[in-house]
Amino acid sequence: MKLGNILQLCLFVCLLAACGLNNIRPVDIKDGGLLSSENCSAPCFWNIIPGITTEKQALDILSQKLVIKNCDRWERDESGRDKGIRCKNVGITFDNNIVNVVSFKPSIIITVGEVIEKYGVPDGIGIAVLGLEMTPPLSLRLYFDQERMIVYLPEQNKSTYSLLQDTTIITVGYFEQSKYFISKNTTQAWNGYGEYYYNTP
Repeated sequence: MKLGNILQLCLFVCLLAACGLNNIRPVDIKDGGLLSSENCSAPCFWNIIPGITTEKQALDILSQKLVIKNCDRWERDESGRDKGIRCKNVGITFDNNIVNVVSFKPSIIITVGEVIEKYGVPDGIGIAVLGLEMTPPLSLRLYFDQERMIVYLPEQNKSTYSLLQDTTIITVGYFEQSKYFISKNTTQAWNGYGEYYYNTP
């Protein structure tokens, strides 16, 4: 797996896993429109669409939902990390004043089976080895081209990843088109439910 993809995965895990650093309660996102299409549906979250919505528009929308002065914000840095904002269970990054990624952690349980029932089978499966020296745990991501959507699943501490219909999702990310397909570059084909192995690129 390319270093850039590893960094990107870490960014999204950090965007939402670090949400407990302050005591402001997370927003009750429910399914974020993923299944219900409430407000809008993939690749749109709270009317924020990567590749279309401006930074100002996105911040105005966030301001209507929460107190953004309590959010973590950062500028683009030398490592290539994009400018962004993280507000508990919502994260957004920007490039040239346009949203290029929006991610959120649903506040209700959503399974892989429910996502596939609505969007069809994934267009790619991404597996990352998170342990030292290429050892478990493994993480798995589902890629959906039409929506430019990546669905992140929980880590599993074993040498293969068991993908089941009732596996719960942890984070959803919508991407600007070029960023999405760069991330998808090292995926493998969907092969139904069952065991997935990490393939060295």
